[in-house]
Amino acid sequence: MFPYFFVFLLTLTPSVIEMPKWYWVFLFSIYVAFIGLRFEVGGDWFQYIDVLEASRYQPWVGFEALLGDPAYHWINKIAAALNQEIYFVNLCVAVIYTSCLFAFCQKLKNPYLGLTVAFPYLTTVVAMGYTRQAGAIALELLALMALESNKKINSILFFILALLFHKTAIFLILVPILMFLFDVLKTGKI
Repeated sequence: MFPYFFVFLLTLTPSVIEMPKWYWVFLFSIYVAFIGLRFEVGGDWFQYIDVLEASRYQPWVGFEALLGDPAYHWINKIAAALNQEIYFVNLCVAVIYTSCLFAFCQKLKNPYLGLTVAFPYLTTVVAMGYTRQAGAIALELLALMALESNKKINSILFFILALLFHKTAIFLILVPILMFLFDVLKTGKI
C-alpha cells in the first residue's frame, strides 16, 4: 500500500503548499509510470493479457475490432506487432488518461486539488483497474471541456473517440445532443 499513499501524498502536497512549475510535469510522469507499469493490479488484469494475446491473431479491422472496443483493440495490435507486453498497452492508455485528467484539472481553480479528489477512485480504481474504461472516461473529460467552451463539434468528436475505447460511452453522447436541444428550446433557433 505504500506506493499508493506515496503518490497520493505527492498529489495532495501541492494543493496545500505552493510548488514550482516543474512539479506539474514531474507529477504527470509519476502518474504515467504508476498507472502504466503496475503488475497484476486490477480486476481485469488477466483478461487484458488474454485480449493482448488474442489480438496477435486478429485482423486490424474486422469483426472482433468492431464488435469490441476498436481503440483498445488497435493499441493491443500495435503492442502485438512490436512484440510488446501488457505494459506497453497500459502505458499507452496511462498517457491518454493522465493527459486528459491533467488537462481537465488544469482548468480548475486549484488543479492539484482536482487531482487529489480524483486520485482515490478515478485513478486507483478505474485507471489502474479497468483500462478501457479509463481511456473512455479520460476522453469524456475532454468532451466536457469542449462543451463548456461551446465547441459542440469537438465535443461530439471526443465522445466518439471515448466510444471507441468502451461502448458504454454511448450514453454520454446524449449530453451534447440534449444541450443542443435545450439551446433550441430556449432560443427558438436551430
